[in-house]
Amino acid sequence: MIDQLDFEKFVRYSKKNIKKPSDYNRLIAHTDNFFLISGYGAFNIGYFLLIPKKLYSSFGEIEIKCSEEINYWITLISKFYNEKLEKDIFLFEHGLCGCLGGLDRAHLHLSPANKNLSQSTIINVVNQIFKRRGVGLKKITYNNVTIDNRYDIELMINKEFNYTIAEGKFLDSKEIIKKTKIKFPIGLNKYSSAFKPYNFFYHHKGSFLKDLDVSTQLGREIAYNLNKFSKYESIKTENDDSVWKWQIKKFNSNIIKSIKLFKKYLLEQNIKDKKYNIITS
Repeated sequence: MIDQLDFEKFVRYSKKNIKKPSDYNRLIAHTDNFFLISGYGAFNIGYFLLIPKKLYSSFGEIEIKCSEEINYWITLISKFYNEKLEKDIFLFEHGLCGCLGGLDRAHLHLSPANKNLSQSTIINVVNQIFKRRGVGLKKITYNNVTIDNRYDIELMINKEFNYTIAEGKFLDSKEIIKKTKIKFPIGLNKYSSAFKPYNFFYHHKGSFLKDLDVSTQLGREIAYNLNKFSKYESIKTENDDSVWKWQIKKFNSNIIKSIKLFKKYLLEQNIKDKKYNIITS
């Protein structure tokens, strides 16, 4: 398994002040078992990745004993969003995603969320994204050819070819989105006999934990569109389809602002947590 989120490299290359983000200079702070970086593709100020120092392929594999430390980070960042950005929190992870670019190390996404979101809006936006991605479809037929590749199915749907569904059906997000409180360990983990790769997305008005056959960066697309379309309306992606894809646009200015704001917040709070030994870079 490739490790492109190596903690030791972040410690080595991160400095107090950075002028331009690079692969290993975006470290903000770390505790005994986890470290926090400002993520590429920061379409919002305050977009972070929480990463275990030990190599895991999914947060679902992390030992139960680390749950309290994970919750510590989530609570701390939630307070930062509320107090400094006047935002709620999105959390998402793609399970054993094999993400494009080789990011096989577990990483939990934390992103600011608009405060005026409703569960109906979340369901509507997720449904539109599911339909665009063909979530739930296993096979389609076009010109008497059966197509079962996930990316080919998505391409055919978006090009609006006259296909027919050969197997499966579009997944209705109402079937999986629930209102819940976040607390790790959540749902599936390696200590459960039912453990499998999953997609996880959380907002306090609506969340899901589901094994989905879906193309990469689902959580980023959902978070981007929920912040942009806070009311019940149709998503229009033709002009900014690439904005939520971190490989296309990194948002360097937002990355630098995110690092500075959260470090300043930690200093203001005079964080001296002896239990987890939080240290800023």
